[in-house]
This record gives sequence, structure tokens and C-alpha cells, in this order.
Amino acid sequence: VLGSTKSGKSACLIGGDDEAHGSNESSPTTGLLPRFVREIFDDAFGGEMTADAIELTMVQVVEEECVDLLKPSMSKSKRQLDLRWSTSCGAFVQDVSYSLCRSPAEALELLNEGLAVRAVYLHQHGHSTFHQSSHLVITLTILQ
Repeated sequence: VLGSTKSGKSACLIGGDDEAHGSNESSPTTGLLPRFVREIFDDAFGGEMTADAIELTMVQVVEEECVDLLKPSMSKSKRQLDLRWSTSCGAFVQDVSYSLCRSPAEALELLNEGLAVRAVYLHQHGHSTFHQSSHLVITLTILQ
């Protein structure tokens, strides 16, 4: 999502505090990400697909540094990851952690934990959460 600083990109994607914390109810202020997560789980586990689980990754890219947001207990040097290119799968983050989720609430809880780590990381490194060259990359992979 592109837009100027403080234009509402995060609020649009994440929503209000009550919606992002795993509530199963949607409201007019529910962000796109919680809605998307719930829809993916509905389709993967209750629809035509038969999923075993969904894999979640969450990486913060600030300037040229990739940080794994789902492994906050790791040392700084181990959390910083390398962006690589492969002809078979394209761009990927080497050694990123994958978290298995079996419910939307579980996925949303992990996302909230990652967002909290992101805020702390940006603050510790002298960036605001509105840093212009800061990007959040979240992947959801359906495992069958």
C-alpha cells in the first residue's frame, strides 16, 4: 500500500486495536489484514480446500536490512536476514522463521506480536513507525 506519511495506510490494513487482537467479529473499522486472514482460514479449512495448516512469516525491511519479527528472542545478528534471489522461486528471505497457524485467532495473535516487535525495533534504531523506507512483508502459505 502506498501513500503519504500518516495518511491511514496502517489503519486501513490493520484496523483498530480491538479488531486486530483476534476478535472473530468484523466491524466497520476492521482492517483488511484481519479480514483477509479470516477469509483465508475459512476457505482453507471450511471451503473447497483441505489445508493442514497455514504458514506465516513476518519480516520488517528498513533501508537495506531485513529483520524477522516473529523471532524477537534471537540476538540482533541472528534476526537480521539476507534477501536472496533464486531462478526457481524468485526473491526470498534466507533463514526466515515460519510459524504454523491452525486458526485465524492464532494467526492474528502472531501478527500482533510481530507488530509489537516492529514498533520496538524501529524505536530502538531511531526510526519512527512512519519511516519512509520501512516496509512490512507478511506471507501466508497454505499447506496441504
